[in-house]
Amino acid sequence: MSTSPVPLTLIIPTHERQQYLFRVLNYYAERMPGNITGLVVDSSADRYSGIVPPGFAYHHAPGVPLMEKIRRIIPLVLSPYVVFCADDDFILPRAALSCVAFLDANRDFASAQGHYIMAKLNAGSVDLDAGYAAISQVHIQSNDPAERLLQLFSPYVQNFYAVHRRSTWEAFFTLPTQRVPHYCVLELLHAMLAAIHGKHAVLPLFYSVRDRSLEEDRKNPLRRVNIRSISTMPTYSDEYEAFLSGLAGQLQQTAGLDDASARHAVQNAVDLYIKNYTSPPKAKTLRRRVEKIAGKVVDLFGRGARRKRVEEESRRNELRRLLEGFDVLSKTELTDITRRIGAPQRETPRT
Repeated sequence: MSTSPVPLTLIIPTHERQQYLFRVLNYYAERMPGNITGLVVDSSADRYSGIVPPGFAYHHAPGVPLMEKIRRIIPLVLSPYVVFCADDDFILPRAALSCVAFLDANRDFASAQGHYIMAKLNAGSVDLDAGYAAISQVHIQSNDPAERLLQLFSPYVQNFYAVHRRSTWEAFFTLPTQRVPHYCVLELLHAMLAAIHGKHAVLPLFYSVRDRSLEEDRKNPLRRVNIRSISTMPTYSDEYEAFLSGLAGQLQQTAGLDDASARHAVQNAVDLYIKNYTSPPKAKTLRRRVEKIAGKVVDLFGRGARRKRVEEESRRNELRRLLEGFDVLSKTELTDITRRIGAPQRETPRT
């Protein structure tokens, strides 16, 4: 068992979104138990003007990129476990502590999370959806680190916001992350590193609500270049070499493989991800644009519309199944979070 009196640190990175930071801090001010400590790392130009609740420390790093913010904050973590929470998300403290208890009892696991619900504000009401439909199929539990890399993508569900051992994040920043600027690739780098370091558990509990009302991050160019492009285009050869060699080095240390075998194992996992989760880039010609518009019209009235209805029904069924398993406390927590998402955004109160 952990000997630290505070076993878990919850870190909230934020940038120019004071109203969202106020909302999530207000939530944790009411819900945070004493055995979780909180850190806010804020790259906004101006300092946060609201109240930072007890148990949280606020760090202002104006203009600092996301990964550099995380690099600076990790050395301040004293607890054995770390969980990141986006400023527009809500990770349930009791669920995160259940993950800590699981990891304490299972030293061969590097990370754990539960089930997510997606929420989206729609004309004054909040629509709910099951998050990550494939999460129940996740099974990353081989004793072989190279095999776990393949299991990670069979299927792949993000685990950036899972509870991780602090040692995994410390190992992450021994990698040449400064040569990997693209967020999609950094997410994979961390997920694969965690799989190398240990198994991953999806526990049967209500873990988080993710607010999908904002889509602004999709416009960020650092999020639009994926691992297929990084691994095949000469422009990104240095970035991919940093990615590949960093993970191969970790696999050598963990699994005792030689360099060639470790690189081959990492490449096999990347190839599996590319096959299952990416598509070849398409030239943006006028013909391509016309085909895309025509395809949307066909989808609207044909197979695409039917496929969309089937997918929506599948998500509704998954949400229904998830909600049916909720205890009274989980239902109360979901109602509280939904109310917060649906409430009008207010000006941040001044300290």
